[in-house]
Amino acid sequence: MLWLFLTLVITLGTLASPLYAAITITYVGNFTYKTTDTVHISFKFNTIAPAYGDLVSVEYPYGATTTSVWDVEFLDLRNRAWPTVRVFSTAWEGRWDRDLVYVLNLYYFAPGQDWVLERYRVDWSGLTLYFCKVVKTPNRVSDTIKFETSRSQVQFFDYRSIKVSLPIQYRVPWYCDYVVKDLWICGGSLCFISFDEQNTYSVSAPSSWHAEEINGFKAGDVVKWGGVEAKIPNPWTYRNAPFPSSGSFLYDISISVTAEPELWGSVELAPPREIPLYISRAVFGKPTDCSPPFCFLINSVGNSTWVGTHWVWNSTMYSAAFKTSFNLRPYIAFAPSALRPALTRGISIELPLGSAVGFRVAVLWELDMAARRVWINSALGTFLRAAGTDGALIDYEEVSKNKKLAYSTPPLSTGHGVKWAELQIAVDENTRAIKTAWYSPPDPCAQWPQQIFTCVYRQPVFTKVNGVWVSYARVGPPGRGWPMRWLELVDWLIPYSFLNGRGTDLLSMLYGDYALFYDHVYRLRTWAFNPATGDFDVPSELVIRGARVSLVSLATSLGEYRNTTRDNAKLFYYTSSPYYGQFYNYLFEGVSNWELPAGWTDALPLGLAGMLSNETSPWLVSLVPTTACTSPICVDIKPTLWGPTPSPVADVALPGAGYSLLITYIGEPRTVTVRIYVERGQILQRTASGIAHEPICNAPLATVSKTWVPLDGVYVGPGWWLPYKPLAPCESAQINVNSIYTTPGNYTGPVLVTIEEAETGKRYHFAFIVTNDVSLELRSTSRAPPVYTANAEVPLNTTALLYLGGSPYFHGLPGAGEGGRRFAFRCVTTTVSGRSYADVAQGAAQLSVAGDFWGEVEIWIKARVKEVQVLPIFEAADPERGLVKVSGGTGVVGFAFYLFRDGTWVQKAAVAGSCAVVNASKIAPWDPVLVLPIVDWRAFVYPNGEAQIPRPRAALLSKTWADLPQTETSTVEAWPCSR
Repeated sequence: MLWLFLTLVITLGTLASPLYAAITITYVGNFTYKTTDTVHISFKFNTIAPAYGDLVSVEYPYGATTTSVWDVEFLDLRNRAWPTVRVFSTAWEGRWDRDLVYVLNLYYFAPGQDWVLERYRVDWSGLTLYFCKVVKTPNRVSDTIKFETSRSQVQFFDYRSIKVSLPIQYRVPWYCDYVVKDLWICGGSLCFISFDEQNTYSVSAPSSWHAEEINGFKAGDVVKWGGVEAKIPNPWTYRNAPFPSSGSFLYDISISVTAEPELWGSVELAPPREIPLYISRAVFGKPTDCSPPFCFLINSVGNSTWVGTHWVWNSTMYSAAFKTSFNLRPYIAFAPSALRPALTRGISIELPLGSAVGFRVAVLWELDMAARRVWINSALGTFLRAAGTDGALIDYEEVSKNKKLAYSTPPLSTGHGVKWAELQIAVDENTRAIKTAWYSPPDPCAQWPQQIFTCVYRQPVFTKVNGVWVSYARVGPPGRGWPMRWLELVDWLIPYSFLNGRGTDLLSMLYGDYALFYDHVYRLRTWAFNPATGDFDVPSELVIRGARVSLVSLATSLGEYRNTTRDNAKLFYYTSSPYYGQFYNYLFEGVSNWELPAGWTDALPLGLAGMLSNETSPWLVSLVPTTACTSPICVDIKPTLWGPTPSPVADVALPGAGYSLLITYIGEPRTVTVRIYVERGQILQRTASGIAHEPICNAPLATVSKTWVPLDGVYVGPGWWLPYKPLAPCESAQINVNSIYTTPGNYTGPVLVTIEEAETGKRYHFAFIVTNDVSLELRSTSRAPPVYTANAEVPLNTTALLYLGGSPYFHGLPGAGEGGRRFAFRCVTTTVSGRSYADVAQGAAQLSVAGDFWGEVEIWIKARVKEVQVLPIFEAADPERGLVKVSGGTGVVGFAFYLFRDGTWVQKAAVAGSCAVVNASKIAPWDPVLVLPIVDWRAFVYPNGEAQIPRPRAALLSKTWADLPQTETSTVEAWPCSR
């Protein structure tokens, strides 16, 4: 009875409980029970082959979730430090050196025999339980089943079934009363059984064997794919992949055997190291104060000023990228063939020896800024890198020479998204392990899934000439790039230390990574500043030798080496050649010809336009055009902010116009109160008596108290502030405030803006420029109507576009024509192209006013408008063939040809270009052709200037001789002169 007592202890509680005194155990009797059932046995045999081409499978770690980056779905393995995956192909045909026999050993309870059980009833405080003790079991049976795979089978399946008695604990009987033999009536109480013996199995399998041929490849064959090749092992030893070879069973036994090659190789895909986020901005001061890696000089312009009778040097405006405490975190994206890609922090790939396979590889960057995380773009493409994550140099030469590694990149692209590189890898007994490291220059200007801050690529330059602020600086060699109107904000982080004889790159500076040495010598033409002329016009030469880079732009198995050495040994990779796939910053003018510098292209900064400052600070300030109202005559204040915010023209303002300030924070998260002061201007506000103008006094324009996080921003006006929301070009936002700031109406020049931190007492100074440097671009176009009325005025679509300081500019200014005619303003989107990183064009807003400006046009400035008639000019081109040349004057871009039909002139043909040819032999004297020029004209006008707008007039093209019968009419055959 000991077994029953112990069972009760477990069931009812502890021995110390007084409840055990009330327990009564009674033997009820014994009974027999059958558990015979059918067991289904399946045997499946598959074979792994070396990975070949794009017909591959991947074994990823179990339980990975998915994520999306740049709208591409990835298997997310980022929570695994460095996962290992297996890549292989599946065998569909082959031949072994012998038949393979797998023996299934079974040990089970015999079917058809009874279990004999004794039954006990336990009563306790009104509760009755039944316990059963096994006193006799069915006999134990040992059996074997053989599964035989013939030597020509690489895939095999077989199925068997047997009868067994299931262990009694899996068929727990109820307490039942016998009515007749084998017919029970159960009272609904379980009979608890203590029994743990099982039916078991084990598998005997061959330990190893040899493959003679798999998927058409024989042992010792050389497998080729793309630019790589691998030799299949000989002998080609196979083994069983680990599988459950023993265990217990109930209803099913499923044996799944995978034959795999015994010898495997590995490929490592390593990401680069983390890179700090750099934020670039415009600064006024000395570029020599900017030292890598804490500061990288992006662009500089000489600020030469006219004093008396000559130009003098007067400090410098420059843009610099400053290191922040926030990091860009790299990940490796990996995809075999067209399969779903995986996202990892680095990955090891195992492949059977003899594999030759292609992968897609990309580097993805994540920006981690305190509470803000976004994915950022990879610039141009993904490339092999010379140094691994540990900073150690990786030598690709041997594996490339042995045709074990080749890679290519798609055409270089500044677009957004995943930039895949194509990698071909082969492993065999000579090259079992391959290490690769990858890099893609991060571009924080493009963010996903949302743009948390708009990047600005360049902003205008202002300097002083004869006491007047103008929108250019006298810089650059004579005749080229002078004057300079823009200061670049986004370009490669180039360590300018190469100027004193040795260059390096960002990752080498940050971490001391190994870099490759290039022996190419650059002899570049430069110009030094000449105080006598104010130009950079003193010619000189700069010799750069041995530039260091760690970004490998090309790995090839070809025997072409391009001035590349390391330890006196030639390498297979280079970046200083003009061939496909190379990085470069600018085309430098060499002494002999144009040359591409080596690839100092490791990262790009986040460009933030703002007012000039003579110091660095955690604050940026930019102007936001703000209209007081939308009607030509303002009787109430309904302020509207206009995008883009921030704007490429962030520090330039019109006199007497309305603006708000965009304050952007780029420091560590903290709570701080800032006061904003503006030196000059007025406050336009709504009062009980109407609209009032009040001068700026010494009081703060606004006070902002809040917790600031990186790239946090606020719009600021007199006595108010609003959270920053990015505005696209021409996007507007009406705000519910009753005052705006306006610039001084009778002043041009710099205006000081001060930000004061209340807690620290620190004051930071910025300046914007108020200027009257306004110009208008007039654009006039005409169209050719399908039906033309003779001598009718051809409608012109004339548009005036506003420029401030040579930059496209928007503010809510209505247009006017002669006699005071008013024209409503429109905001149109345009682009401002940078000359630096890949000529990226960024969105901007511009004021547009359309109308028929006869007499005069006025948008901030006045200019005279005069019409000039443009008539087609006819000349004999080929008299023998009857060809006539038709040309036009200024602005002519095409001609329309009409014939008189049913009482009107109907268009029959149109030719693009400033010159056309007409087949006059098809024109009858009694049926002339009317020719109407089509114009598309553009010109800039300045204050009190004059614009001559072409107005097209039609003319008849007719003949005095007849090439056609009198009964026929004319047809039009015309084509461009250049055909």
